[in-house]
This record gives sequence, C-alpha cells and structure tokens, in this order.
Amino acid sequence: MSEQQKASANKTENAYERREKPIDALFRLTKEISKETNAHIKEKYGVTHNLVDDRGMLSMDFFSRENGGIYTPEEIESDKQNILEKEIEWSGAEDPRVQEFYKTQKKVEGKEEIAREWMKNKEKEKSSQMEMLTNLILYKTLREKFIVARASRHDDLGGIDSYLVDTDTGDPVCVIDEVHDHERVGRKDEKWERVESIGKGGKTMKYCVVPEGDKLVQKEIKNIPVFFVSLTTEEIVRGMEGFSRNLDNTPNELESDYFNKFTILLQEEYDRVKDMQMPRVTKENLEKFRCALQTMKNIGEKQRTK
Repeated sequence: MSEQQKASANKTENAYERREKPIDALFRLTKEISKETNAHIKEKYGVTHNLVDDRGMLSMDFFSRENGGIYTPEEIESDKQNILEKEIEWSGAEDPRVQEFYKTQKKVEGKEEIAREWMKNKEKEKSSQMEMLTNLILYKTLREKFIVARASRHDDLGGIDSYLVDTDTGDPVCVIDEVHDHERVGRKDEKWERVESIGKGGKTMKYCVVPEGDKLVQKEIKNIPVFFVSLTTEEIVRGMEGFSRNLDNTPNELESDYFNKFTILLQEEYDRVKDMQMPRVTKENLEKFRCALQTMKNIGEKQRTK
C-alpha cells in the first residue's frame, strides 16, 4: 500500500471513529476480543465450544459436562438461578412501582425481564465501562503471552473482574478487581483491606481454565492473589475518548500509559503484602505473580519503545 493509500485509509478510519459512539466502539471491540479469544483457544487446544461470551466473560456453559466440562448442567443452572435472583433483588423488580415504571416506560414486564433490562443499562455505567476498557488494554498488551479474560458472572459476583493466565507456565497469575475510583477514602481503604486479605488465603475462582501442555484444563482454583486496578472518573472519560478503535493496532499512547499505571499499582500492592503471613499455597501463588508481573512490565516497556 502506498503512503497516499495509507493516509486515505487512516482518514477514513478516523472519520468512522468520530461517528461511532465510544460505548458502542467498546462493546464492538469486546465482541471482537471474544471472537479472537475463542478462535485462538479452539485452534491451540482443540476445544469445540466457546470459552468466553460476547462480553468477554468466561462462559459457564463451557464448563458443563454436556460440553465435556467438569460441572453438571444442574449445578451450572443452579448458579445461574442464584445470579438471576440477585439481579432481581438489585434491580428492585419485586417492587410494584418499579414494575409499573418498566411496563409504562420500557414496555418490559416480568421480574426476570426487568432484571435483564436493568443489567443491560448497568453495562453502560462508568464502572462497567472501566471493566471493558481495562480488559481491552490488558488484552491488547498481553495477548501474546497470557490468556486475558473477564471472570464468569458467578465469580464476578464474588469480586473477581479479570483473570490472567501465563500461557508459557500454565500458572494462574492473579485475579483483578477493577475499581472505579470515586476518590472516596472509604472506598479505597476497603479495597486495600481486600488486598491484604491475601494473608487469609486469597480468592477462590470456580470457573477457571489453565493450560497444561497442549490441553486446556478446567478447574476450580483456590488461594489465588486478588489485586485491584483503578481509574478515576476523569481517567475513564479520557480513556473512552482515547482508546484505539482498531483491535489489530498495538496499544496507543493512552493505552500504554494506563497499562503502565496498572503495573505500578500492582507492584505497590505486591510490596504491601509480600511479607505478610499467609498459607503456603497462597505464598507460592504470590511468587508466581511476582514473576508474571515482571514479564508484564517488560512487555509494556517493549511496546512503549517501539
């Protein structure tokens, strides 16, 4: 392609980006990540079912024995029902006033449908934008060396947003809780307390996969460190405007800056807990995290200097 053709293509792409709303672009890229992840996993490990759904979340159905998984369909259905019951509660769908609002304003009736409509609207909020934006940045930066996925809805309710696995070692590196930092001291203190709870044994993740050679093994993992990354409202707004709308591009300057911020924060959290007393398995997993974090920082630095 000539320089003139490249310039024309870039101009066309930039014009399209200006027309596409940031939230729509983020949803689109999240679906593209899911499609790319599923294709890669199927090719590399020979699985036949999608690992992640359109939201980039680990699919609970992937783990069903009907698909060669480790959990019975009944157990997975029970987990889904528990999730739905919580969403009905949080959406207020039991309240007659809420039911009337959705019926008249949204043309939606029934507790389950109200809860689903509530979830769709919630996915557009700043906290959900941050989860998708963080997943996009982590994926674009680390996809060559790590499996990067959003946790299943079941584990998401347990305070796990993202999940990283080193594909070379097969080690589950850590789980990440993404925090919309409202700059409220109490909120941040709460997150530090959760990081320090690593000393009590870390997190359990029910729906998890780890690579072992040429196989992708399903398992529940325990004693895994949980850390958090955060963005302020201003950073989320700036990130929504500035992320690259092309998944094939290497991370742009803003994405690289945010990734660098994430690794600095993860290092601070590691330093805060590394000398704490904790179960032996958790300590071993923390050491694996330390090694993986250095790999992550090396990758980020290499991409910044390109």
